[in-house]
Order: sequence, then C-alpha cells, then structure tokens
Amino acid sequence: MRPRSCRANFVAIGDAGIGKDVSDTKVALDVRELAPLRGRLGGLLELLQVEGPVMFARHALQRYASRLVTRLYVFELDLARAASFDASSHPFPPGVTIRIFQGENNLGPLMALLAQARVHPEDVKQRMARGDQVFVAAAGDELVCYSWTAFRETWIAEAAVTIVPRDDELVRYDDRVMPRWRGQGLQNAMGVAINPHLAKLGYKRSLAWVDALNIRVLKNQRRMGKRKVAEIIRVPALDLVRVRNYFATGGITI
Repeated sequence: MRPRSCRANFVAIGDAGIGKDVSDTKVALDVRELAPLRGRLGGLLELLQVEGPVMFARHALQRYASRLVTRLYVFELDLARAASFDASSHPFPPGVTIRIFQGENNLGPLMALLAQARVHPEDVKQRMARGDQVFVAAAGDELVCYSWTAFRETWIAEAAVTIVPRDDELVRYDDRVMPRWRGQGLQNAMGVAINPHLAKLGYKRSLAWVDALNIRVLKNQRRMGKRKVAEIIRVPALDLVRVRNYFATGGITI
C-alpha cells in the first residue's frame, strides 16, 4: 500500500521565505505507522472492558513490572455444565479429525504430530507415563491444535509451584493452536469437544491457569463459562510465591 498524502497550508519561517505560502507542500503520512498504536489502544480498551477499572490499573502496573512479578489467574469450569454446550456452534474445520491419546502405546504417531509444535519427545513420554491425556486435532498429517489434561499434581513453570487437584478435579494445561489455524475459534471448539468426555470419566471440576496479561485467553475463559477462583503471584527475586483464593470454598491447593 502506498503512503497516503495530504496537503497542509504552512507558512515558511526560514530567512529566505518569511511569509511565503507553501500550501502545495506534500506531507507523507504512512497509515501503516499508526497500526501498532491502534493495536495497543485496542488492547487497552479490551482489557478495561474485560477486567474492569480496578483490575485494569493492576494490570497496567504489572505490565511495567512484568520482569519482576508474575501473576497468574486460575479458572474453574463446572464439568456438570459441559453437556449444555452446543458442539455445533463450535465446529472444527472440514477435514479435521480428533483423537485422544493416553498411555504409552502409539507414542510414535503422537510424537510425530507434536514435533510440528516442537514439543520435546521426552516431555511427551513423561506426560503419558504419568497418565495424562492429550487431545489432538489434525488435518491429515498436519497438526491443527492440541490440549493436555492432567489428573494429578501438575508443575506450573511460570510460578514455580505445583498445583494439586482433588480426586474429582483435573488440570487442563498447554493448549495450543498452530499459527495457520488461528482465528477460527478452535480454542473454544477444543473445550466443547473435550469437556463432555472428561465429565463422563467422573470428574466434576476442570482447572486451568492463564497469565494475567493474556487478554485474548482471559476473554475466552469467560466466554466458555469459566470462573476465576484464585491468583498466584510470584516474585522471583525474593523467592516469594503468594496464592490468593477468591472464595472460602472451591479454592486451589499448591
């Protein structure tokens, strides 16, 4: 796209041209230079709408201190509500097939798919050995998205803590949609497809953590009917971790 030009009526101030009309001067305005500013403003407005003014101020402070402080939000989903989600309103693209892997059988095909997202084979082996499930969507041999579920203690690297689910809880983590497939609502489609399956296994609550500055994912959590139940704050320099449960019951344990 060529820079857009505009005419401006200026008066030259230089010694050789005091009072000279230079109305024919063209000032180049490249609208592409405004795109990053529009993006930042849009993100700020969305954050204000999603989190409210108090949390907006806290986010602003955290953004400046993000190298010093990590803040995560933990969301819960009542899996009993999973059957009420309409899968037809969150479809996968045509040609995409869904598989759930668990256990140490068929590791070869799983690792071949996840290699496209640079998931290390040893990580795959360890997760499967402890009983995790992974939901994988693929178009032929191409990885579309994936999501991991753990049924026992799970390490949260960002906060350097381990979250401990109860017997009727599970932990959803490491969700990813491959770049070519983003913007099609596949994060929500994954949840709608996975949750009824997890509910049938007898689990009542799903837990997931989100970086407090990740506006897009925060918005998706609410869209899927999840509730924020706790926050985890870490200050690495002080070797400090603080967990705040928002409710007297239904909090988390680390």
